[in-house]
Amino acid sequence: MVPWSNDAGKDTSRARSLRRELRRLAGGRVDRRVVVRTAATFADGVRVVVAEEATDLLLLAFDSEGRASRAERSATGLIAAPPCDMVVLKPSEGREYRRILLAVRGGPYAELALAVALDIGKGCSAEVTLMHIERSDDDEALRRREHHLFQSLLARCQDYGHVKVHTVSSGDVVSAIVKEARGHDLVVLGAGIRSDSSSPGLGAVPEAVSARAECASIVVKTASPIDPAIFQSPRPALDVVVDRWFSNNTFHCREFSDIAALSDLKERSGQRISLGVMSTGNGEGLPRVVQTLRAELQERNPLVDEIAVIGHGRPANDDAAAIDAASGEVLVESLQALSGDIIAWIDGDIRNIHPRMVYGVVGPLLTQERLQYVKGFYERPDSAGDAAFSGNMLQLTELTARPLLNLFFSELSGVVEPLSREHAARRSALERLTVTSGLGVEVGLLIDFWDRFGLDSIAQSDLENRVGGDASVNFMTQKAFAVVQVIVNRFGSRRGIDLPTVHQSMKLIHSQGETYKLELIEATLRELQTSARREARLSTTR
Repeated sequence: MVPWSNDAGKDTSRARSLRRELRRLAGGRVDRRVVVRTAATFADGVRVVVAEEATDLLLLAFDSEGRASRAERSATGLIAAPPCDMVVLKPSEGREYRRILLAVRGGPYAELALAVALDIGKGCSAEVTLMHIERSDDDEALRRREHHLFQSLLARCQDYGHVKVHTVSSGDVVSAIVKEARGHDLVVLGAGIRSDSSSPGLGAVPEAVSARAECASIVVKTASPIDPAIFQSPRPALDVVVDRWFSNNTFHCREFSDIAALSDLKERSGQRISLGVMSTGNGEGLPRVVQTLRAELQERNPLVDEIAVIGHGRPANDDAAAIDAASGEVLVESLQALSGDIIAWIDGDIRNIHPRMVYGVVGPLLTQERLQYVKGFYERPDSAGDAAFSGNMLQLTELTARPLLNLFFSELSGVVEPLSREHAARRSALERLTVTSGLGVEVGLLIDFWDRFGLDSIAQSDLENRVGGDASVNFMTQKAFAVVQVIVNRFGSRRGIDLPTVHQSMKLIHSQGETYKLELIEATLRELQTSARREARLSTTR
């Protein structure tokens, strides 16, 4: 940038000389285009060029001691209000970036810092350490907010193969980062937030780290203005959180009805999709379900790479068959047998089967990288043939599952169908969770995704009408018990409450004429591992 003077000829000559020098310095090492402008100040000139070039990222460099150049010292306005996303680099001479440290707490620039660290890591084939710093004097609400942010960032690292996680608790954030940086070649941080918008600095913590760290450092800041009072204020009211999530994360299957385009997107992303069809009820409609989905989603459009029929071959109309096929054990077996990056499950007794039951739940995962888990929901018709199933399932949802979620896990109160068995998830996220045994698996997964990855990692999709098979009263009774059991168990675990008195069995009451019989049903909860693959009893079509 050439400062204006009263001599246009002199300015032109200086600009020409500067262009020659920049070309010489760049040589053939980078794909570059030299732009020289005259302006009253360095900051004014940069803003003009950023606007002209529609620049996405601005790089400012400090020297190896963390000092800005003379021109950049005049750029305090750029740092206070960047015209685009900005990276401030303190280089380290003669040092290759083989180990990169990304230090995050809960700042608003964490996502940009993550993107920069991963992009540099990919370009240098470097290992990235994701460092989470918990201040010992933080209150519980702040800890929880930052924990959810950290888990969200961690979820976005799944496709990067060289990420380590390091969590420390310290009252001295700067010293903790500087100490960890000694084993790294580059440290990446987000800028601090200042209540005084006119303050030109990058923040006390990043400035101190850049000055003290022996390795190179990068501090990032986004162009979008951030009100620190908003960011540092207490969590928004619950109804605002839930309403905002409902608006942003509720989809409709029609958004993904162009199966050919969705298949192309899948191919370009390099992902594989697997579908598990749960064989429940009498299984009469199962062949038609599989044939329909295979024709539409494999033969006509290559959206689904494999379809597995999940069942244990029990006699038709046997409650035990439905319980087995609906259990967490079978879901884990299907995950271990299927190879997809995205796993979807649907019931095999859907009478009005349509491809929307599948593309409606996998579509959000293909189009939204931030999402990890999608639940389907629907309005079941009230036809006479579907009365038993519709009534039982809706009552279980509305009289048991949703009230308990509202009570104990209020952020999930916007989930329309928490017990839906039409759902999909990323394998990379699933394999970081355990799955609860028994019939409470769906609500357990929902809670665990929320707890591990945050509310914004979950979405729901309207699958329109769904006509399902019958469900017996005994089955629904055991399902209700399992739902309550899992919700209470998860609530106790989160609060660190030992609940030894919660029963692990229930009694079913059967009437036989004028007499009654009590049947003891064992319902011991177990946490099932999802990461170890083993052969499962599945029938698979590819």
